[in-house]
Amino acid sequence: MGLLRNIWSVNLRWSAVVLVLFFLTAIFSSYLASNNAGRLIPSPIPYDSKYLDADNAAYVSPFASQDVPSLYKRHWLGTDDLGRDVLAGIINGARTAFWVAFLSLLIALMIGIPIGLSTGYYGNQFKVGILESVIITFFALLMFYYLIYFSSSAWFVAIALILFVGFKSALSLMLDRFLPNRKKWTLPLDDIVTKLLEIFKSIPTLIILILLLGTIGNPGIISIAVCLGCLFWTRIARYIRAEILAIRESEFIIAQKAMGSDDLSIIFKHCLPKALPPVMVSIIFLAATAILMEATLSFLGLGLPVEEVSWGSMLNESRKYLGAWWMALFPGICLFLVIAALGSESLYWSEKLNPKVLEK
Repeated sequence: MGLLRNIWSVNLRWSAVVLVLFFLTAIFSSYLASNNAGRLIPSPIPYDSKYLDADNAAYVSPFASQDVPSLYKRHWLGTDDLGRDVLAGIINGARTAFWVAFLSLLIALMIGIPIGLSTGYYGNQFKVGILESVIITFFALLMFYYLIYFSSSAWFVAIALILFVGFKSALSLMLDRFLPNRKKWTLPLDDIVTKLLEIFKSIPTLIILILLLGTIGNPGIISIAVCLGCLFWTRIARYIRAEILAIRESEFIIAQKAMGSDDLSIIFKHCLPKALPPVMVSIIFLAATAILMEATLSFLGLGLPVEEVSWGSMLNESRKYLGAWWMALFPGICLFLVIAALGSESLYWSEKLNPKVLEK
């Protein structure tokens, strides 16, 4: 038994298995739960999360008799007040949780990593051209406005963010080549970022998130992810900055400067690869926080639209009729398992990357 326990805990960690199942469910959610309209291969669950089964409405229990033509059409985890299949809703909730976590982390990394690198490496001696700072700020505000209010595709958001980072880098390189003597100002970046980090740290994240979403008429997955990313970047920047402050004083970096290596080469070839592994632990924690935040907002009725089913909205639905125990049990188990798995993975990788962390 001891050998089996060691194999399970090391080689096949339960948390890794849960996260793989969560990922596969989110990616293939449109196939796993569908009404099979126009499909050659039927889905395992013949309902999507928005299908209303009028014959089995008003909270039908998983163990109650159901008005269905066959076992294939049975609602194995019951239905809600409108007749929506609970299992299909759980699968759709996995997709929602995955995209909220993925997009919010992508936005946080794209904002936090450059700011953390620049703050840690340059301190208060960061020089930036006035021209590119004005152009980049304008396009950044325009892009975030469009993503929050008009975008509905998660893939479009990911591609847009990657293109924006590429545009920012290409603009700086082009101006450095054709306008090397352009006017620049010395920005006290470290002081500015430190003050911002203190401000964000002093205000609870949920309060800021509710205020941001309050300005949006009908928030969706994209707008929630953008708001979370705009809040989470401070934690990424804080960890990156702390790592870079220690790395830039190492003898290897000092030797690279003495050999004439440019700053971009030192930052991206030597500083960033050494700073990222410790930050992986915080990234996993932030993924769990993003999923929990989305569930909390949906539970409070402040998150996704009413027709969009998520784990938090299903838990909120269970409050209307306390006898519908399945509406609280199954989404609650899924939410608990994913959050616990992410927490377990973060502890595992913190011990793997730095064995002394858990000894303190």
